[in-house]
Amino acid sequence: MNKKGFTLTELLTVIVILAIIALIAIPIVLGVIESSRERLHDEQVDRIKSAARNWSTTSLLRPVECVSISELIAAGFLEQDGDSPNSIANPKGGRFTGIVHLRWDTDINQYEYTFPAPASINPPCP
Repeated sequence: MNKKGFTLTELLTVIVILAIIALIAIPIVLGVIESSRERLHDEQVDRIKSAARNWSTTSLLRPVECVSISELIAAGFLEQDGDSPNSIANPKGGRFTGIVHLRWDTDINQYEYTFPAPASINPPCP
């Protein structure tokens, strides 16, 4: 008699092999996703600092220690969730909020931009 098909042992062997592959692959894939999310977040933070740098070249007619994300958006230096190169979206969820701290570095004679600004900055941006 000619039987066509797989035995129970063969099927269980294949299932065990696939489970082992999944146990190895899933954490690796999740790690890659998380690291790409971190890279994108760092790129968005750099974009925010760049927008603050561009804003400061046109807006530093008064002494200022910080600029808020909402002010950068209102001035057209950033967009929330758009398609333009100035668009920012937080890959970790939610929206970017807060302020960019500007500090004049006397050693190199230029501003340094910190985002997110430390909580110890007083007074916060209006």
